[in-house]
Amino acid sequence: MRGKEHWEIRDSTGNFRSEDDKRYIGYLGIPVYYGYTYKKVNINLGVQTLFALQSVGKINGTFSQNSVSASYSSKMDKLDIADYDFEPRIGISFRINKLFSAEAVFCYGISNLLKSNALNDQ
Repeated sequence: MRGKEHWEIRDSTGNFRSEDDKRYIGYLGIPVYYGYTYKKVNINLGVQTLFALQSVGKINGTFSQNSVSASYSSKMDKLDIADYDFEPRIGISFRINKLFSAEAVFCYGISNLLKSNALNDQ
């Protein structure tokens, strides 16, 4: 899972601060679901548990105050995130032939992954 965020703050005196935050989280997902098949179409419904294997973050920012500019960069090897997530899952698949099928799956995480504002608590 990848995430990006950009924000800027400017005041009336010309001072500003901007930041680009990037996050990457690698998961191992274990789905458990019930499926119903009719001819070549399968509809399934269930739950999925995700275990965080890797998480990294990076911040690049600039700021200016009284006509003096500076930039900064910070990298985090481990984000302050929950180690697992639990989510409902629904999917549909279509069997093209004996070897191939096409599948679409929708999962919605129901927990907050970040334990805090992990990229800005430094």
